[in-house]
Amino acid sequence: MRGIFQVKICTNCGSKLGKKDKFCDKCGSSTFAEVSNKAKFCHNCGSVIEGKAKFCAKCGKPVENGISLAFLDEKPGAPVNADLDFLKTPEQLAAEQAAAGNGTQFSVMESYDEDSLNTQEKLDFETASLENIRKELEARKAEIELLVKQQEEKAAKVEELKKQDEIEKEEARKRQEEEERRRKEEEERLRKEEEERKKREEEERLRREEEERLRKEEEERLRKEEEERLRKEEEERKKKEEEERLRREEEERIRKEEEERLRKEEEERLRKEEEERLRKEEEERLRREEERIRREEEERLRKEEEERLRKEEEERKAREAEEARLKALKEDVAACVKNCDAAIEGYKKNPESHRADLQAGLDKIETLKKEAGDDVDTSSLNEAYYKIQEILGVLYYKEGAYKLAVPMLEYATAQGSIKASIYYCQWLIKNRSKMPKEPDYLKKLMEDSINSGLLSEEEKAMCYGSLAKILHDGIGTSRNLPEAFEYFKKGAALGDVKAIAKVGQCYLYGEGVTKDGKLALEWSEKAANEGNETGIRNVAVCYDFGTGTKKDAKMAIEWYKKLLDKVENDRFAMYRIAYCTINPDKEYNMKADEAMMKEAFTYATKAVEGGEENANYLLGYLYMTGKVVMMDYNKAVAHFTKAANFGNSKARDKVKLFVKNGSGNYVLK
Repeated sequence: MRGIFQVKICTNCGSKLGKKDKFCDKCGSSTFAEVSNKAKFCHNCGSVIEGKAKFCAKCGKPVENGISLAFLDEKPGAPVNADLDFLKTPEQLAAEQAAAGNGTQFSVMESYDEDSLNTQEKLDFETASLENIRKELEARKAEIELLVKQQEEKAAKVEELKKQDEIEKEEARKRQEEEERRRKEEEERLRKEEEERKKREEEERLRREEEERLRKEEEERLRKEEEERLRKEEEERKKKEEEERLRREEEERIRKEEEERLRKEEEERLRKEEEERLRKEEEERLRREEERIRREEEERLRKEEEERLRKEEEERKAREAEEARLKALKEDVAACVKNCDAAIEGYKKNPESHRADLQAGLDKIETLKKEAGDDVDTSSLNEAYYKIQEILGVLYYKEGAYKLAVPMLEYATAQGSIKASIYYCQWLIKNRSKMPKEPDYLKKLMEDSINSGLLSEEEKAMCYGSLAKILHDGIGTSRNLPEAFEYFKKGAALGDVKAIAKVGQCYLYGEGVTKDGKLALEWSEKAANEGNETGIRNVAVCYDFGTGTKKDAKMAIEWYKKLLDKVENDRFAMYRIAYCTINPDKEYNMKADEAMMKEAFTYATKAVEGGEENANYLLGYLYMTGKVVMMDYNKAVAHFTKAANFGNSKARDKVKLFVKNGSGNYVLK
């Protein structure tokens, strides 16, 4: 059996062509196709069916009964597959029939034997042969016309089937498109319904969570109220029980005393009766004894009466002393309130002379509270106590006595002091570990102070500054640079120098506002001229890096030195003074003399000692160039390496310029 391979066939008549043929030898058509020698043709439309396909790609009809074209691979002379005649046109079929007729004619004529017949017989034979041929041709012609007619009908049916199939395909396509559209609409509807359902479920879940939270809060509130009510009832019950116990003990004591008295009286009566009887019996003998006993009894009763009167007197004196003590305490409380109010008013007029009075008043209030306990109402002292705490807390805070100031400020703030809250907030900003756990505590504290309307301009400026710091650093709340910048501006508008410096810094680094070098320099100079450290630093940075102005090393050095006057041994200022003077990267137009270079070397050394690793780059440069110090490549590389390890890219580039020689010392490449 031969294998499967590609063959070329005429698309007009289906005849096999040679590989190099350009025209069909049979019909003369120039259109052809390459198909497998085992390919199949569709009975419906005549399209070639490749491989194991079970449906026609053109008309979509099943091809289980397709026609094998294996005959195309047979040797020449193999019988033609008659089932392929439907692929041929009527004209082609007629031409083939005519060719077949001529062949018959020629075969008949060849059978004619010229030697065995005479001329007449030849003519008769030829006439008869021609007549037979004519009849055969007419019969053939009729057959051909019939075949042509059948072929035309078959072609018409095929064409009609093709059109019908195309219509069915179009309808199927439209139906499929309509189904696809409906499917997509249904999917979109279902998706929207699902989203709506999820949205409703989420809303229901949130509503239930909110109801559950409110229910729990209400239960917690009711529980606390119930606990508080039970606690008060328990306290009231215990108090009543204690009073009842004391009352019963007092009644029991009185009852026992009365019983003792009655018992003694009864004994006395019996004794007297017995004495009387004995006296009558032995009057003379017992008279003296009776007198003695009577005197002894009288003496005993007298002493008991004296003891009772003495105890009553002591109790009366104790009550009078307690009443006097309580009265004195009340008078002391009233006097203390008066003295404290006077000290507060005096402090407002003359702080220095009444400061000790305030502290004495505070100590006196604390002493009176301890002495009074629950016996005397000291609520009148609370207002004075709170005011003195506020005044002294602010005073001690300003003096730096934070251990004394902070408890007072915290107490006064808890009592609603606006002024104390300002300084307490500043202390919490510096000591964030002491921050209350309440969310946005400092932010709310400062906002309440600002909105109170009770602040002076200076205090309001302090509040703006603190609130801006809280928002800028995100202290106890979320960080909000634009809002912090607005509060810095409000504080600056009230003349707060720190706020003015912060506004300049925001413009310098683009914190909450667009970077603007000119405005940064302008605001920073305002603060710097007032002696503010941040303002001085920012002005120096502006001249150093050319922000808002041209680079000016002399001005930068001048301002950095002013910063050192404020903050001794500021490592950044010392580093930048040395950098501007040494000018290792030729960024400035300033030429430094030897004295300035020596000063720069000193500043760079101090900066490194202070922890400014970038200053190692300057020391390395000086040792590499031999300026001010003796040239030493080993020291230069050591300093460059330290700066490079700190992330200084310029120092890394300098390290690459050196290499070790044979003796282990560094030299330039």
